[in-house]
Amino acid sequence: MNIFDKPLLTDLPLNEDNEEGFQRAINFKNNLLDGIWPEELDGAWINFITVDQEFDENDQKKYQIIAVYFNDKKTPGTIVESNEPIFNNYPEDYPDAYISWGTIGWQIWEIYVKPGLRRAHIGATLASMAAVYAAQNGKVIQRPDTSTPDAIQLMQFMEMYYADALPYPDIVSQSYRVYTPFEETRINYVEEIFKE
Repeated sequence: MNIFDKPLLTDLPLNEDNEEGFQRAINFKNNLLDGIWPEELDGAWINFITVDQEFDENDQKKYQIIAVYFNDKKTPGTIVESNEPIFNNYPEDYPDAYISWGTIGWQIWEIYVKPGLRRAHIGATLASMAAVYAAQNGKVIQRPDTSTPDAIQLMQFMEMYYADALPYPDIVSQSYRVYTPFEETRINYVEEIFKE
């Protein structure tokens, strides 16, 4: 199953003055639409999750997640669609990376990459995949209203490497949260898990 086999209904927000990054973004988009797996995810498979549990003021609810697993539980290059995580036991089934966004405002909520896999363009690849998926639905994926210094570095990389032209958030926060698969937890609980 390829969730990216539909045409784009809206253009990606790209800076055409950044010729190299613009061409790289176009190549990424074309490859994804043609079913060519990103090199950064070589050996991985995806659980594409649509969750119906987040309400807005109109009682609409929906958010989506691309969860990436570098393991042998599914064939590499497979995309499994579900309405909840198919693996959700902490910590053994924690995804190696994921991105989540709301499909009411199309704003990115979280990007996570396991420490051993960072600096390998996986976060940027997930953000690019989310941008293509949003454009296939006639939407533009938005950056968060607030962010962390590490997330700002990712955005700067997207701007340089993929000519991404979305605005930065107004506030850079120094605070960090700890997440188990797709849900926030308390730091003292995590400390207890890792003491065992």
